[in-house]
Amino acid sequence: MNAYDQIEAYIQGDLTAEETREFEHTLDQSQELADEYQLRKDIEDALMDDDLMELKHQVRDIMEEKDPHPLVWFKRKAVRGALVGALVLSLSSLGYYAAQLHSVPTTEEVFHKYYQPYSVTITDRSGSDEINTLLTSAMERYKERDYDQALQLFQQVLTKREDVAASLYSGISYMEIQQYKKANESFEEVVEDKDNLYLDQARWYMSMCYIRLGSIEEARNTLQALADESEYYRDKARKVERQLNRIQKD
Repeated sequence: MNAYDQIEAYIQGDLTAEETREFEHTLDQSQELADEYQLRKDIEDALMDDDLMELKHQVRDIMEEKDPHPLVWFKRKAVRGALVGALVLSLSSLGYYAAQLHSVPTTEEVFHKYYQPYSVTITDRSGSDEINTLLTSAMERYKERDYDQALQLFQQVLTKREDVAASLYSGISYMEIQQYKKANESFEEVVEDKDNLYLDQARWYMSMCYIRLGSIEEARNTLQALADESEYYRDKARKVERQLNRIQKD
């Protein structure tokens, strides 16, 4: 399977759990693959707005320009030809994606399009040296994608004290091993705490869990609250909600 096919299979959710982990690991290691993946997402976003229409208008305006000087006209003709050629190539290559966007997505497709594990931040924390050592070790295992071991360490931290960071990363670790109900239980601990720095992240990942479980209404409610209250997640939450609305109308 070439890189293009891998990206398509990943976005469409056609990879196995093991293949998904391998692809994401490669994505972290290969800038070329990461650029190609980002381009694929940017193409979809472009089809959702007016950028392409604006480009067509610009090409039309250039085509209508006139200049009496033969040399200037020749140069403009060459530029126009290049622009039109680029537009034709862009439209033809985007045709496949346009057809996909008009189709109703599945919850699995929406999940794989918008879900990415939260990046880890390891910092010195106040409190017990023993607990902080456990938490640091858990974060390191998480960063290495050893989610089973990370979970064991996060849970050891949580048996000794309440820790919203441990709860959040536990939830994402559960997601990575496809235990979405347990993941939401961890995120709920963060949400119930209310006054913490991880509240919006927990609600975002809760919505992802609901989507993966096929609980569309719960996901929509969570996303609506996030769109109303979070500046960082507002646009992303609204995009996902629109995708879910399309599923419900189908």
